[in-house]
Amino acid sequence: MSSSYKPKNPRPTTGRSVPVRHSPPLKRPPVSADMNQPLTLRTQLLVLTVVLLVSLLLFAIVYGLMVKFRSSAVAAPTGTEKSVSVPSNTESTPSVPEYPSFAPDQESSSEASAEQEESSKEEESSEQEESSKEESSKEESSKEEESSKEEESSEEEESSKEEESSKEEESSEESSLSLPDYLQKHEYQIVDTDDQHFGELILVNKEHACVGNGTMLRSLMDNDDRHYALTDKTVSLNQEVIADFDRMMDDFYAIYGDTDIMVACGFRSQEVQAGLYRREAESVGEEEAALWVAPPGYSEHQTGYAFDLNLAGHYGDGSGNISYENVPPYSWINENCSRYGFILRYPEGREDVTGFHAESWHFRYVGYASACLMAEYSMTLEEYLSFVRRYTAEDPLVVFTDNGSYALYYTEATEYAHTSVLVPSDYSYTISGDNAGGFIVTVSLDN
Repeated sequence: MSSSYKPKNPRPTTGRSVPVRHSPPLKRPPVSADMNQPLTLRTQLLVLTVVLLVSLLLFAIVYGLMVKFRSSAVAAPTGTEKSVSVPSNTESTPSVPEYPSFAPDQESSSEASAEQEESSKEEESSEQEESSKEESSKEESSKEEESSKEEESSEEEESSKEEESSKEEESSEESSLSLPDYLQKHEYQIVDTDDQHFGELILVNKEHACVGNGTMLRSLMDNDDRHYALTDKTVSLNQEVIADFDRMMDDFYAIYGDTDIMVACGFRSQEVQAGLYRREAESVGEEEAALWVAPPGYSEHQTGYAFDLNLAGHYGDGSGNISYENVPPYSWINENCSRYGFILRYPEGREDVTGFHAESWHFRYVGYASACLMAEYSMTLEEYLSFVRRYTAEDPLVVFTDNGSYALYYTEATEYAHTSVLVPSDYSYTISGDNAGGFIVTVSLDN
């Protein structure tokens, strides 16, 4: 059947007739009968291969992302409290695109199914190998991480030790440079650590026992020119105390011309103290006795640095003694004893600190600089020692008195048999134990 061709936009005519050619009608190509036929075996294998490759590619991508995420989670620093979400072991199977529907013959379908089974077996074996490799790699990585952590910890310990040693060296260098002027020329005095229990500044109370039993004792009877009385010839004190005590009593006599002061007790042994404590406990009860008399082994009289004053008898028959009270003219001693190195050991109103009732007659030798500072700030011996322990040789406590200036500092006793104490080379000094774990150095700055 023929058809005429008409162009959509015919050319306009200019009045002249133009012949038009009629092209033959368009013909559609005949439909091939082969397109309705099923795909060949080669085509099926090609499609299957492409699908498998796409599946493997998707699996590789998913596996790579999982490995990257796990490695980043493992690499997170230990000790952090950040929660890390770990992916589950189940892996999602990549979706396989559906094949086009066709009806192959029986032979091609059996061959394709066999090839699919073989390929699935190969995939399973490859997945098992990869999972085993993954586990082995995880174990190796964990071992490597543990070894690296151990190496890092050892390196950190070594570096910390090196830093500490360097800091100690730097601190020692800095301390040597920051020493006060009087310690620019210094040396180390090696003392026995047990000497912390001896000296004029040792603390003896109900918590700190007296280790010694009197050191360097001398009888007060040796001074024939004394201006005080004695209860008997056995009264003795540490020889460092006697010179300052004699000087104080000489000044008192020069002012008041009074010789009624009597030393009732100086050094007292532990055995004598035990008898005194027992008699007092039997008289007033042990609880009250402990407020007046120290238990044996805990008395300051055992040190040789403490003494009790009394007054000679002025009764009608001249017998008996009068208790010493802080009243004129004897109050001069209580007010000026610090100028000679003495303190009133148990002052009124400080019973909660000392543990004893106030005793206006009990004096203790602590040295001139310490006595002046304690009197200035009304400190007990317990409070003063706690105060002085804050000061070191690099940062000492400087005390200015009427008779000169002094520097005091504390050195802790070591756990070994000997302790090194930093002392000046060109200034006079004294070292006293505190009976509580250290030594106190007193330096005279007016050489």
